[in-house]
Amino acid sequence: MRGDALAPGGVSGGKRFDERIGYIDVLPTVLAAAGVKAPENLDGIDFLPALREGKPVPERPWFSYIHQDAQAHASVHLGSWKLVAHGDFFAEEPGAKATFELYDLSTDVKEAKDVAAKHPEKVAELRKLLREFGSWQKPGVGPYGEGREGFKAPKDWVIGG
Repeated sequence: MRGDALAPGGVSGGKRFDERIGYIDVLPTVLAAAGVKAPENLDGIDFLPALREGKPVPERPWFSYIHQDAQAHASVHLGSWKLVAHGDFFAEEPGAKATFELYDLSTDVKEAKDVAAKHPEKVAELRKLLREFGSWQKPGVGPYGEGREGFKAPKDWVIGG
């Protein structure tokens, strides 16, 4: 793009964008750029106002996890804080093997210094969000790898590139 010309959706190029967004935000944003109303049940947000007008993306917790059992690993990122949890931590009273690490990403982007012991109130706040996140899984949904034993891909599938 040259000069101040706008791409479809009213976004000009050549700018830096530092807001936290994710894959769940792509569909609502593309729909908004196309002038289509997004369904109400989407998890993501339309971040077009941030791209067009420099408005901040609403602060919200950002979750990641591997699975929900005694070997689980998850994190919640809110503001500059990131809590990383390992073990059976989704319960109100986590199992003895649950461990938590806290990082202040405003001063430690490499997550090198665990500050959980210095900020127990922040650990508690973010643990509460993780427990809520854990309650969203529908009963009966097993771990990601469950049920793969003996699976054979159809002949027309291209696997591994």
